[in-house]
Amino acid sequence: MVSVAPPSARQAPDVLYLTFSEGLGAAPPLGASLTVGGVSATDAWFADGRTLGFAVDIADVEGDYVLELAAGSVTDLQGRTNAAWTGRFGVDRTGPQVLGHSPSPESGVPLEAITFHFDEPIDPATVSIDDVRQFTDGGALNILSAAKYVTVDGADVTVHLVLTDPVAPGAYSMTFGSQLADLAGNVMDQNGDGVGGQSTDRYTAAIDVHGPNLIAESIELGDTSPHFGDTVQITWTVRNTGTRDIAAAFASSIYLSLDGALDDSDLFLATVDSTAGSPLAPGQAHTQTELLLLELQAGSVEDNYRVLVVVDSAEQIGELSEDDNVGASGVITARLNDYPNLSVGNVIVPDEAFGGQGVLVQWTVTNTGDAATTSAVWYDQVYLSRDTHLGDVDDVYLGRAMNGGFLNIGGSYQSSITVTLP
Repeated sequence: MVSVAPPSARQAPDVLYLTFSEGLGAAPPLGASLTVGGVSATDAWFADGRTLGFAVDIADVEGDYVLELAAGSVTDLQGRTNAAWTGRFGVDRTGPQVLGHSPSPESGVPLEAITFHFDEPIDPATVSIDDVRQFTDGGALNILSAAKYVTVDGADVTVHLVLTDPVAPGAYSMTFGSQLADLAGNVMDQNGDGVGGQSTDRYTAAIDVHGPNLIAESIELGDTSPHFGDTVQITWTVRNTGTRDIAAAFASSIYLSLDGALDDSDLFLATVDSTAGSPLAPGQAHTQTELLLLELQAGSVEDNYRVLVVVDSAEQIGELSEDDNVGASGVITARLNDYPNLSVGNVIVPDEAFGGQGVLVQWTVTNTGDAATTSAVWYDQVYLSRDTHLGDVDDVYLGRAMNGGFLNIGGSYQSSITVTLP
């Protein structure tokens, strides 16, 4: 058996329909094979290949009635008979009532939904977002627009929320109802006076919303004019400005920023664990110190920067606000170290050569950087290419020549190699 239709009604019906899980045999059973409250049905017929209709005589009195289908009453298409089955049908003239709500009486953040638990299943077709009559936050502000949509699961009706950042802690209140109805069509009658759908039949859920809130402050560097490539000491304070303890693990990420605002142009330095000071009660703080490499990266320029610390950067903690997790240091000056820069020029090759022929290639290397080379040995490599771009698929490696000494600022050397063309 799959279902009974109707499962309940305000008035006792003359016909009940039983739908089965598979197709039925050719002949309908006797009406008497089904009893309702101990009274046999008077007739039976096929409504479709899987559904039987039964003519019933049910007293028009509110209450539950036991349905019993005798074993062997029907056969499937393979000739197998049914087992005995028991179900229920109700004559229902009482409107549904809310038994309670969740979360209750408190909720952490994020608060994403409020579920109203009714005493009986609710007809989804009778429920809409308009049933949310009032919604206020911890600051007693009207936030009715935060209620986005409603879903129904049996006797549970859930209002789904999208709260704006920051979430105000405190007492939230939502008033719900009262035009929705149960499966029999009875309108919500919360006060139980027998007249449903009145303003006095609405239900108000009270929820005390609390949560932690992390901020980063007092961000300082041990050296305010470091070079890229240095290891620097960074110290900051993590403070809980929320209304609940922080006991879970969370991480902090550190960046260098030219404008002091977190965006894709910032230089990432590291992500570190920040849970050493946990649990962190409301109002409490702990100080963290890390030694971090100020790595030279693409985009590193000598300029004024601020160090940004993003606490709970992976959003592992549900917070009252995610918009205040970024703290900024004062201005520091990050400098570039002096580096050598080797430039190749005055490349001399023949105007014409043939495959398999040895060719003399000559060139000059000059240090145009701001420092002498720190290595005395390196190799210059020679390639044959159809264009001036190294790394294309058409490039052919021909050979290399070793340099044999340090190269001071402005210094140069000439080198050559004889290579065989392919």
